[in-house]
Amino acid sequence: MDRTLELLSTYACGLTYEALPAEVVHQIKRTLIDTLGCAMGAFHAEPSRIARGLAESVTSRLPARLLGTRHTSSPDMAGFANGVMVRYLDCNDSYFSPGGGHPSDMIPAALALADPLGCDGRTMITAIVLGWASIRPRCATLSRWPWSPTCLWGVTRVGELPMWKGCATASATRAAIFAAQLAQQGMTGPAEPFEGRRGLWEQAVGKPVSLEKFGGNDEPFRITATTFKFFPSQIHDCEDEYRRRSRFHAALPAGRQLSHGGDHGVWATPGGPHGLSQRSPTQPALRCGRGGKIPTLCW
Repeated sequence: MDRTLELLSTYACGLTYEALPAEVVHQIKRTLIDTLGCAMGAFHAEPSRIARGLAESVTSRLPARLLGTRHTSSPDMAGFANGVMVRYLDCNDSYFSPGGGHPSDMIPAALALADPLGCDGRTMITAIVLGWASIRPRCATLSRWPWSPTCLWGVTRVGELPMWKGCATASATRAAIFAAQLAQQGMTGPAEPFEGRRGLWEQAVGKPVSLEKFGGNDEPFRITATTFKFFPSQIHDCEDEYRRRSRFHAALPAGRQLSHGGDHGVWATPGGPHGLSQRSPTQPALRCGRGGKIPTLCW
């Protein structure tokens, strides 16, 4: 076992709900509500329907619920389908650091296993905190293309964005759940996945990596540094919260007028006189500054 793996394992096994400050628990609850809202907002999106339909075809002796339905699936497929819904609108939380990130992408993984295992709320909250614990060093370390914390290939995030842009982290969720289930049954993996020869650090960074201290023992927890989006926009493009809010509030009346009675939606375009234009729903990318977004800003 390499040093990084031992550090992560020790922290995961040692963290308890009782060690979490009240403000951390409160932020987890806020984030969980925000995440579920994002999932319901994307419930009828085509990628969500595709993922959910595939998940519904799978049965399991360890059934996990598909959000917004009475259907269940295997934990890994439920994690994938729910993850697509959470991420697709690009409206879930953000974390300001090198490489960025949307930490709540990890919540569907915790839900997919907490449900069939009958975990209580405190266990769920602790699991979510553990997911956040790695987001800052992971983002900072794997921030260069083609490596990214959420997507291996940068090609899915440039030009006209494919549906997969909003599904990559859901795929990682599915793989992580499957790997955890295999490990539970005794399947072994590399002894030095991070620091060993051809390990993650060598392949992605090219040098040894030292992780920052995790939350607890007077160290802040990462989740207290996350922020919520009020609109499905590129959060880095606006200088501050006031400007971001006012810019979109000013655009919404024009957006409603443009989209009234139509099925095409409204798209933000940086160069237009009002910042809005009407485009075909077959064009998959809303462009807002540096970030490609999803075609549902105003509808």
